[in-house]
Amino acid sequence: MAKPLILSTKILSPEARERILQADIAYVEYNAIESKEVHFEVPLPHDYVVLSSQNATKIVLKHIDWLGNKKLLCVGKSSEMLLTKKGYKTVKMAHNMSELVDFIEKLPKNASFLHFCGNQRLSLLATKMTLWKRKFSETVVYHTHTNIQRFESAADALLFFSPSAVKSHEQLHDLSKSICFCIGETTARAFEQQPKEIRVVNNPSIDLVVAKAVHYFKTKQHA
Repeated sequence: MAKPLILSTKILSPEARERILQADIAYVEYNAIESKEVHFEVPLPHDYVVLSSQNATKIVLKHIDWLGNKKLLCVGKSSEMLLTKKGYKTVKMAHNMSELVDFIEKLPKNASFLHFCGNQRLSLLATKMTLWKRKFSETVVYHTHTNIQRFESAADALLFFSPSAVKSHEQLHDLSKSICFCIGETTARAFEQQPKEIRVVNNPSIDLVVAKAVHYFKTKQHA
């Protein structure tokens, strides 16, 4: 009986890859999207700084030295861990932008907000800030590009970690027979095709996406 095949649309850590292989599952990976830092003018400080991705957080930590004096809001545990390693504490770590927007709505109306992001950021935050007439600005610190590759063998399961990766991979592949494991609801809603099945982790984490896929196939093996 052939091994099930997992295809990850992101290059995983050695530990995550080993977890898949130890479960006797075939595995292939690539980066469906690529991010590149862009030049940006360092903006004036605001009361609150919003970091909505791991990429943005890494770049901001390289170039800005006044974060320690600001209230930090971030999306994702990975972003929070990067900030913690540098000695910065976050006021709020949200699992997705929708959760963070709900938190921001309750903050002081006269506070100012600065969002560091990529060029393909979700419009939700900017839309809400405009609606609420809050003091708000965005600074794009990286651009995301699709990295389209074709794989001849159909994967039994696909791992997706962003809406951009979904859109990139869909361009050359039929997903109708694949189970798609997604890092969050926003990613799960990005499909134009109808996969065989879509499964989403409760807490956005790369490791949890891998664990959920491995558990699925282990359960099938022992069924």
